[in-house]
Amino acid sequence: LLGMDGFTTIASYSTSVADELRRHARAAGVELYTGKVALPYDLFFVAMPSPHVRFLEGLRTCHRTPDAFLSHAGCNPAGGPPETQSERDLVWGTRAFLDSYEGPDFVVYGHWSNAVPDGPNTWSPCRRTFSLGLDTSKHGIVTAARLPDLEVFQSSSR
Repeated sequence: LLGMDGFTTIASYSTSVADELRRHARAAGVELYTGKVALPYDLFFVAMPSPHVRFLEGLRTCHRTPDAFLSHAGCNPAGGPPETQSERDLVWGTRAFLDSYEGPDFVVYGHWSNAVPDGPNTWSPCRRTFSLGLDTSKHGIVTAARLPDLEVFQSSSR
């Protein structure tokens, strides 16, 4: 919410809900960072159009194509076949994935913000033998790749 421009997303649906959640977050003070604070997120989901809620509820944790395994944060190299891994490993990832993943599946992932600089204000996905990390959002760039040729498409930088 705080570190990933969550309030911007919430305000895009309802500025009053964003203001209310900010008020609750401020009232929580340091406890927001050090404890478990329940914020009234239900206000956000009520403000969100039902087709958007259905879309989010219908998202899968991972997807396999003939060319790659796709998940938000990669997979656990020691976790067996990716489809059998925990949702936590696929969504939040493990540091071991970045440091030691060596296949056999080719994995396309995001989450890790490990883009590679390739010039002034230009960033490329992190390409390795068995993976492609697409997260360039920290640099204001949206990146996608086409399978099976892995051609990369990017928005303009900020």
